[in-house]
Amino acid sequence: MTTKHLPAQAAQAHIGIEKVVQKDIFMSWSIETNKVLTTMKKFILTSALLSVLALSSVVFADDNKTSLRQSPSPKPVVNGACMVSAVDKRDSAIISAVDAYSSAAKVALSVRRDALKAAWGKTNVRDVRLALRAAWDAYKNSAKKARSDLNGARKAAWSQFKTDSRVCKPSVNEERENEGSDVQL
Repeated sequence: MTTKHLPAQAAQAHIGIEKVVQKDIFMSWSIETNKVLTTMKKFILTSALLSVLALSSVVFADDNKTSLRQSPSPKPVVNGACMVSAVDKRDSAIISAVDAYSSAAKVALSVRRDALKAAWGKTNVRDVRLALRAAWDAYKNSAKKARSDLNGARKAAWSQFKTDSRVCKPSVNEERENEGSDVQL
């Protein structure tokens, strides 16, 4: 053996040792991972089994209770006519509010159009600017009031509906959950 090849052989031995160490680390990691996965599988299986047992005991207990009752309680009756009246009253009020909003929006747009046309008909730059600003401010205020009136009427209609539907004593509360659905009108 010559001394010229010694560093190359040491480098090869070092690479070989690195591969062995990497393989050893990988093997120990995969063994630990398998242990963790096995533990998790056991935990999930145990949890599922306990859940099934708990649910089955509740079902059997409920079956035993119903067999001890004298007579079943009467099922709630839907007061459809009362709810139909409450829905009709609510939606008619909202329709009227939307009609009023539509009319107010048309008037606001017509007034804005006429004011802008008049503003652009002026010859003095200062007068044009003042007239344009006044036209847009008036339009914004009119549109804001129309939107506010619509929202107030819509909220009032839903509030009255809640009062009316309480009198009906509905067993189904689906209507009350949809209050925000007409906000975008």
